[in-house]
Amino acid sequence: MTGHSGRTFSRFWKFARPKGVVGHRKVRIGGPNDGGYVMVDDFAGLEQAISVGIGTDVSWDLDIAARGMQVFQFDHTVNGPPAAHPRFRFRQVRLGVRSRPPAMLSLGDFLSECVGPVVGKIDIEGDEWPVFAEIDTPTLKRFRQLVIEFHFMALLTADVFFSRAFKAMKNINKTHQTVHVHGNNYSTMVEVGEFVLPDVVEITFASRSHYRFFDELTPYPTQLDAPNNPRAPDMPIGVFAP
Repeated sequence: MTGHSGRTFSRFWKFARPKGVVGHRKVRIGGPNDGGYVMVDDFAGLEQAISVGIGTDVSWDLDIAARGMQVFQFDHTVNGPPAAHPRFRFRQVRLGVRSRPPAMLSLGDFLSECVGPVVGKIDIEGDEWPVFAEIDTPTLKRFRQLVIEFHFMALLTADVFFSRAFKAMKNINKTHQTVHVHGNNYSTMVEVGEFVLPDVVEITFASRSHYRFFDELTPYPTQLDAPNNPRAPDMPIGVFAP
């Protein structure tokens, strides 16, 4: 284990640098604390969404359903969603790199139930790294917007983990631009080289083919953000350098 220099990690963290979206504002989707995410306020023409990893909170799903979208839910750790909605479609199955039915399906197979572009939210407790390290471009292009909760940033000092994580972020960056970043304050701040950042980071991505972007110098968290844990202060990320 040799670790990575600040310069090397800065290449990784550059993938997470948010940009503004031309002609669109942001909006909070979901609950006021944990389970709520900031996205681009643009859901026109979208009929379906996927929510992977729902646990005990479906506030994002309910908000999306209220906007007229059918929500396909996937979570192998629960028997069903904690709240019902006529637009919910739940399956007790795990997201994996490759499909091993019936217990595990790939993201491409999840999307096989959907028609046209979708929005998605993925919170799968660390499995996101291998999934997106091996994701194919056609699958990613299906997402108009995609929110992913990235776990275990402290492990970026390990070579094997860093290589997988770098590949995952590079893959997403081919088709999507980061538009929002928020630290989950149920985690801790960790040191990665010369950087200090949350161990769990929520990132919203928007399609490069659908939107245009501009550089911004917005300090994070923003006014739309809220601490996941309401009993503790939100996590400072600050302004991303150009």
